[in-house]
Amino acid sequence: MQRFANELRALTQYFLFWLIICFIDRLIFVIAFFEKIGFSNFTEIFRIYYHGLNLDFSAVSYICALPFLVYCLLSFFPKLKPKRLILDIYTIIVLVLFFVTSFINVNIYREWGDKISKRAIDAFFASPSGAVASAESTPVFLPIVGMLIGIFCGYFLYRWMFKKVSFFNIKSPVGNFFKLAIGVFVLFTFIRGGYGRATLNPSKAYYSEETFYNHAAVNTQWSFLRDFFAESTKLKYPYNYYADQKDIQDKLRPAFQSQPDSAV
Repeated sequence: MQRFANELRALTQYFLFWLIICFIDRLIFVIAFFEKIGFSNFTEIFRIYYHGLNLDFSAVSYICALPFLVYCLLSFFPKLKPKRLILDIYTIIVLVLFFVTSFINVNIYREWGDKISKRAIDAFFASPSGAVASAESTPVFLPIVGMLIGIFCGYFLYRWMFKKVSFFNIKSPVGNFFKLAIGVFVLFTFIRGGYGRATLNPSKAYYSEETFYNHAAVNTQWSFLRDFFAESTKLKYPYNYYADQKDIQDKLRPAFQSQPDSAV
């Protein structure tokens, strides 16, 4: 029973760690635009966090899915003794991407009034000089410092939370199978947001007539990845468009050519 408790602690603690990071990301966004809330509506922050929980759980489940599956597969091979370094490297990489996205999102929202999206990234690569020119008034030094502090503090929190946590506590194949099955079920449930007809979407976090409150409730990383993959997986439009009138005429000319009767 103690082994099961230790295993449960290890898995839930990693999930909790990333949930805290999501809360920090939202806190950064709220602090950056606190004038849109004000002290008079301070309690609105709690509502923002509450209504964003579903998307936070989904985002954390996406992050935890890969290490969890790898961990479960390795559990079936007790002779293998992977080092914690693998999880450390994965955590650092995701932390870097997480906080870079977080602070870029703040700058984009300050300039455009919308959160980071594939459209914003495409606009930058389409015209880097124009994007830089439009962001000249946006502070750069503070976001970079914020990224570094966020990454450092996030990794320190990770090391502190897992100082006394042990992995690979369950040894039996049956126990590891149940761990895999239950974990996949829980993660999939959070990722999908339940088992209703409609899957999880940003509107799940919308609760207010104030646009900013809704934007703050939406998990930044979850929304960005959903937007990116939704755009990249759209079906190609089945109809062809022609560049100019000449292309159309070239295509239609054979249909209107005169074919005189050879018998005449």
